[in-house]
Amino acid sequence: MNGYLRTPKVHQFNKLIEWVNAKNFDTKPIVYNDVDTSPIISNAWLSGFIDADGSFDVKVREKSTEGKGKNRAEARFRIEQRKIDPSTNVPYYPVIKSIASSLGVELNTSIHNEGVEYYIISVTSPAKLKTLIEYLDTYPLFSSKLLNYLDFKSCVNMMLSREHLTEQGRDQIKLIKAGMNRKRTYYTWDHLEKLSESHAGSTSSTPKG
Repeated sequence: MNGYLRTPKVHQFNKLIEWVNAKNFDTKPIVYNDVDTSPIISNAWLSGFIDADGSFDVKVREKSTEGKGKNRAEARFRIEQRKIDPSTNVPYYPVIKSIASSLGVELNTSIHNEGVEYYIISVTSPAKLKTLIEYLDTYPLFSSKLLNYLDFKSCVNMMLSREHLTEQGRDQIKLIKAGMNRKRTYYTWDHLEKLSESHAGSTSSTPKG
């Protein structure tokens, strides 16, 4: 964890190290590091952040019976994070902007929850979502959110192959969507067997923070 944190939580973590060092003055002090500034998709940090604060959803729209509108399918990846960390009063802007830039999208803002300001990252372009998929296939999610991601990935791949332009393709996407997020009834945790493998002898899997 030390040296791989990117958000304002690094300041709290370093205070913990200072406390540990002060309580153990007769041992070699732990050297703490500043914010990790390596490319955002160069290690598993973003994966952990998505596990905590990311979301995946799919929408399918059909023409009305009067022929209005268009038949279309849309996949959206979204991250929402408050602008200022309430514990440290340090802004999240640098890391959130880095995520948006890495995914090729603009950083937006929103105000809700009684006037709290948030940063919003939203990715809907299948071509840009392909970058996210390549990253998450390299650094997989470990929470139950992985199951939504895998369904989401199937839908995006159908869009990339233009299957969503057919009625059969849209019906398949609707079927997948019907089992995602709060509608999910089937869970499996087989992927957690890979967790220990990824940690064994590797520093690529890092926590969110």
